[in-house]
Amino acid sequence: MDQTSQSAPSTSHVQKETFPYRCGILIPSSNTTVEREAFRLMNSLGDLINFHFSRLYLESVTEEALLAMKQDLTNELTKLASANMNCYLYACTSGSFLKGIEYAKSISNEIFQQTQRPAITTAEAIVRAIKTATSSKKPRIALITPYVEKITSVEKAFLEHQGIHVELHASMGYTDNLKIGNITLPELVNYIQSVLDESSINRSDIDLVFVSCTNLQTLPIGFLEQNLGVSVVSSNSASFFAILKTLSKHGLNKTGVMKQKLIHLLGMDLL
Repeated sequence: MDQTSQSAPSTSHVQKETFPYRCGILIPSSNTTVEREAFRLMNSLGDLINFHFSRLYLESVTEEALLAMKQDLTNELTKLASANMNCYLYACTSGSFLKGIEYAKSISNEIFQQTQRPAITTAEAIVRAIKTATSSKKPRIALITPYVEKITSVEKAFLEHQGIHVELHASMGYTDNLKIGNITLPELVNYIQSVLDESSINRSDIDLVFVSCTNLQTLPIGFLEQNLGVSVVSSNSASFFAILKTLSKHGLNKTGVMKQKLIHLLGMDLL
């Protein structure tokens, strides 16, 4: 969870306390998935981490609503900071990629400036995770989103600007965020399967499938990978991978059993 170069926190800002490590997560108010999937990670890590949540008002996944959501940031951060977090995650994919990588970094920087703790947005996390999972500077991916095509097109441009080539993209067409949260894992698998089957792109032509949106149920990633026969990264697996990277700097020593649980949860290519 490194900050931008102009605002990188010194080690004195990164608390080196005993576990559990406290992570503050800011989510859209209508998001019904991040908490559930974060608890999966927490269970895999035992007593090493606690997650604490604040909500930013959002009902519809539209450009106007996503940008307006950030207006609640200062107040919600103040609440989380009162519990002395160790780090922060701004867990909204579209709300952080919408105006480009510098906008995403500015959100992380704003959180750091207010709290003096490391922070990352999901938009930053997905770029890092995709490049980590593929071990490539120019990954080739299939992009799957629950958004309307307009939002998906913005994300495609965002990813390609970061050197990630989108060979194929598909939009499910939702703006109602509650409906996105109600999509089940089997329904998601069926949708992605149909997109891949109907495409002229061979699976060997892509390095992985990226499933966007923190409100889409995607964990365990192992379930998606086993059913699709291809590597998968999602907004939540990428976000939690960023948290794990921070934990690793603070003494997290993954045991064999823990690592197996994390591989199934977040995917082999990230662990």
